[in-house]
Amino acid sequence: DEFWTGLFSGDPDFSEYLSIGALLKDSDAVVLASLESVSAGKSYDAGSGLIEYNATVTIHVERVLHGSLSATTVPINVVLGLSIMDEYGPLLEQLKASMPHERGVLFLQNLASWEKQMIGASTSKYDPSLYRVISAQGIIREANGVARPALNAPGTWPKTFKGQSFGAIVSQVASAKPDK
Repeated sequence: DEFWTGLFSGDPDFSEYLSIGALLKDSDAVVLASLESVSAGKSYDAGSGLIEYNATVTIHVERVLHGSLSATTVPINVVLGLSIMDEYGPLLEQLKASMPHERGVLFLQNLASWEKQMIGASTSKYDPSLYRVISAQGIIREANGVARPALNAPGTWPKTFKGQSFGAIVSQVASAKPDK
C-alpha cells in the first residue's frame, strides 16, 4: 500500500475530484499497468534555493482504458521532496526495495501538458514522455484479485472500490464517461 500511495506527489485534498468522471476529464490517459522499475529521476530548480528531487517509476502498460499513449513503457515522475541538498538517496533506495510486483489502474497526466496548463506556456522543463499520477484518487491497485484504492485517496467514491473484484473495477473504469 505504501509504495502505491507514494506514486502521487502532493496534497491529496488539493487534488480531490468529486467523481470518477471529473478525474477522467483531467487525465491524459488511464491505464491498466504493472510496475517495472524505480530509478533516480531528474532534479529541478524549485526556486528560493530549493531543488526538487524526483524518482522515476517505470510502468508497463497492459491496456489503455481512456486516452492514448505512444508507448507501452511509460515513466512516471514521483517527487521525493524539496531541499537545498540531496538528502533523498535513502528514500530512493527504500522506494526501489519496496516496489511490489503488482498491477493497478493509474490516471495519468503528461507533465509537459500539466506545466502548460499551470503557467500558460511550456518551458521545455519536462521530458514530453514523462507522466504523473494526477490524484491520489487515480491509483487503484490489485491485491490478490481485489481492488484497493490508495490509502491517501480523499473523498468517498474511491473507498467504494475497496474489496471489490479488481476485474470488475477495471471494467467500471473503462466504461466510465468523462464529465462534460
